[in-house]
Amino acid sequence: MDRHKLDELEERLGDAYERNSPPVDEAAFEARLRNMTAAARRPRLRAPGTGNRVRVVVYACLAIVLVAAVAIGTLAAAKYLWDGTPVVVINDDGTGMSPGGTGQTQQTSATTTPTVGRLGELVWKFLSGGRVRSSPTISGGVVYFGSEDSYLYAVDAQTGTEKWKFQTGAAIWSSPAVSDGVVYIGSDDAYLYAVDAQTGTEKWKFQTGAAIWSSPAVSDGEVYVGSTDTYLYALDIQDGAEKWKFKTGNQITTRPAVSDGVVCFGSFDQYLYALDTQTGKERWKFKTNDAEVGPPAISGGVVYFGGVVNPPGWDTCLYARDVQTGTEMWKFSTGSTYGTKIDSTPAISGGVVYFGVSEASLHALDIQSGQEKWRFRTVGDYLSVGASPAVSSGVVYFGSPDGHLYALDSQTGAERWKFQTGVPIRTRPAVSEGVVYIGSEDGYLYAVK
Repeated sequence: MDRHKLDELEERLGDAYERNSPPVDEAAFEARLRNMTAAARRPRLRAPGTGNRVRVVVYACLAIVLVAAVAIGTLAAAKYLWDGTPVVVINDDGTGMSPGGTGQTQQTSATTTPTVGRLGELVWKFLSGGRVRSSPTISGGVVYFGSEDSYLYAVDAQTGTEKWKFQTGAAIWSSPAVSDGVVYIGSDDAYLYAVDAQTGTEKWKFQTGAAIWSSPAVSDGEVYVGSTDTYLYALDIQDGAEKWKFKTGNQITTRPAVSDGVVCFGSFDQYLYALDTQTGKERWKFKTNDAEVGPPAISGGVVYFGGVVNPPGWDTCLYARDVQTGTEMWKFSTGSTYGTKIDSTPAISGGVVYFGVSEASLHALDIQSGQEKWRFRTVGDYLSVGASPAVSSGVVYFGSPDGHLYALDSQTGAERWKFQTGVPIRTRPAVSEGVVYIGSEDGYLYAVK
């Protein structure tokens, strides 16, 4: 499409925005846009030689979507790009989205008292001031999560009302860990924060050399977190004092897993590392030939993680290796094509490993043999299931960039229900007392039952 047509589309999009958007505070709106576009700084991986072709296809598709959106008098179709990047901050009903975190909780009589026998109904939703890519954590009847508006939120799990919020210096992609009345979370401002779970007051903070996108893990008096400065840090949970740090060859962006004196984590240098938790010394490492190793999970002395086998071909696999020695127990080939990845942390329950693949599928494997039990495909063939699943009471829950929260039978993979947010979901759900909590790209935390 030539420059003139692009300019025309941009002008028409702006006109539609002005018609459908109420007045907002300009300073707050600009701050929100800065937070929501900060994700562009995150590294994006591209298959060699595909950059221009991908851009042409994406721009062409976007142009078609924008024309259709203007033609029908709404910006709902043009709200987000395929990767979740916001185009215009407009709600699907044409009203303006709040430029800052309002803390507003929406409920209706139909959702607070669901019809008997109906599943996947909204209980409440809570609006933050930015996209939610921080997975929620539940502790003591409170849901904790971060937002790209720079805040860590504490929300009552039953009512969806805000208990408190704590502001960091930049966007939050890290997911919180809660232990002994303290919430630990990383921020794009390079700090790991320890916050009182009851009051929201800061207990301590620790500065790394760059943004923290990794989620912290707490074990035996220490909190472990990776940083984009290439280091994994081990800190004392009482005061945040550094016990040791370990340098890798590239950024660390995923949550470490800790068990039996070993901490495992992946790096953008293609390696999965296993370190001694006391000394920080390397026990073993394994190269996957993938730029970013999938986040690990440990169960029964085995660490499970995703990676790529190449050469002889490009094959995306889930690995099972002895956590103490690194010896391979088994590996499962997804049969995926070039460029697919396993970005989700495996969920383990009832002798089954569940994980998502960036070809729009969720897989269930026997934990002993690695044999596939079933797989489930989401709506969009090219929409990555990168968010991690959660398993509770025989149901597997996971979010998808196709805008749905799915609930599947854990034994058969049959869909029980799905709930639509309308925008991509890139967070792991948390489940408590039959209610599923999940964050979405529209800035909401949803409670669904």
